[in-house]
Amino acid sequence: MLDKGSLIFCSESGDKFKLTEKTLSEMKKYVQTNNDEPESGGVLLGRYILNSNDVIVDLITIPQVKDIQKRTFFFKNKEEHQSVIDAIWKLSKGTCNYLGEWHTHPQDHPIPSSLDLRTWKRQVKETKFEGKKLFYVILGRKSVSAFNVIQASLNVEKLTLCKTTNLNN
Repeated sequence: MLDKGSLIFCSESGDKFKLTEKTLSEMKKYVQTNNDEPESGGVLLGRYILNSNDVIVDLITIPQVKDIQKRTFFFKNKEEHQSVIDAIWKLSKGTCNYLGEWHTHPQDHPIPSSLDLRTWKRQVKETKFEGKKLFYVILGRKSVSAFNVIQASLNVEKLTLCKTTNLNN
């Protein structure tokens, strides 16, 4: 699943969440393939598709200088990432939105930790954002997992892979 191309995940209701080839390629640079590599992460930025509940991630932030990165822990420095978000928002004339977060795990097929789940629910409660949910992506060594957290209920939904576009074919 970590081949070249984009990934499209689907929710139970059929809404689509797309990681473009560009964003997925950037995230894959931080996959923890060696035992000494720390978790990395950042923010998902993109757009809502008009007249649908579909979302496309166009850009991400990458680990910043003041982030805390350990083998099994990543803590994002809010101020540094927010300055990137603000600059992109301004450049896009308000069309590139904060969609959620991404990070790596030192697992082949990543699953969220209890800390991840608590953090996601807290972020959804405390963060101002467009839409009704935030998205979360975890990259493992062999696959990518995607989730959303719905603001009204704080339910965490694992998204299923519904399409892969592989540019090698």
